[in-house]
Amino acid sequence: MAVNKNAYQRYLIIDRVIRSKRFMATRERLLDELAAELLIISDSQLSKDIAYMQTHKQAPILFDRKKGGYVYTDPDYSFEHNAITEDDKWVLDFANATMNAYGNANLVLHFDGLVNKLVTGSSKQKSKLSPEKSYIAVESANNNGGYQHLYLLYRSIIERKTVTIIYQPFQKEERKHTLSPYLLKQYRNRWYVIGYSTEKKSTLVFALDRINELKPSKTTYFTDTRFDTEQYFKHSFGATHRYDLQPEKVRLWFNKINKDYILSQPLHHSQKIIEQTDDHAVVELEVLLTWELKAMIYSYSSGIKVLAPKHLQEEIAGELRKAIQQYAS
Repeated sequence: MAVNKNAYQRYLIIDRVIRSKRFMATRERLLDELAAELLIISDSQLSKDIAYMQTHKQAPILFDRKKGGYVYTDPDYSFEHNAITEDDKWVLDFANATMNAYGNANLVLHFDGLVNKLVTGSSKQKSKLSPEKSYIAVESANNNGGYQHLYLLYRSIIERKTVTIIYQPFQKEERKHTLSPYLLKQYRNRWYVIGYSTEKKSTLVFALDRINELKPSKTTYFTDTRFDTEQYFKHSFGATHRYDLQPEKVRLWFNKINKDYILSQPLHHSQKIIEQTDDHAVVELEVLLTWELKAMIYSYSSGIKVLAPKHLQEEIAGELRKAIQQYAS
């Protein structure tokens, strides 16, 4: 329902009077305050305004008979802070439902409270739009995915502040890094932070689920002039970047079953269609030959064939022969 300017101004004044600590929001006081702002309305219009605020803005207005005036049952409520449309509320609720995939991370809980505050005017009052059960199914998040680190890392990036992390790669000992974070990246339901390690004197990629401890640091923030957000992952397939590798042109053949998926959802932004028939497709990528690329190739089993480069073809074929031997033994 559209609200004209005068009506909106009346709602703000009614809200201000109800929240006032100096006097009780009697009907006479409300009408007088409105008249002082040249918004003269009838007693019946005041009733309609209050009803609108209760119905359309979930304003927790109650007439206190003992005090003889209107009060908010939730002292944190503010009409001005709740001035968003019904469409806005649905968008916020959708975003909130999507973020719930990351469990009870601090950032998610904070966002949930923020949505409730925007929709209802109070972080304590639950949005009426939120259904009892979820109607959005997203890829399940790992409960130990390091999502609790997202908030501090994001703020540190924006505010250009360093952090100290205790990082433990798989099958290795813990290591301490003083990190100047630059970028957060998600790949296959796992989050990574890219930043400059003072100890390693290099910009590296760290998986959030391998960070055992994270805290702010007072070390001066360092800017790696070689790092460029767009260029850093330009040739990466996944979240791995290595300065010691150069991108190579990888040509892949896909069978009839898989070709339509690859053509409709490219594997990489560099993907080019080299050949396309009813039975197969050949595409070319310009990427670094990292483990993520090889894992993707293995995942297609007999539905894919590496055509180039030759050394990658031989490596993949060798690993597949080993796999066959494992099943044969």
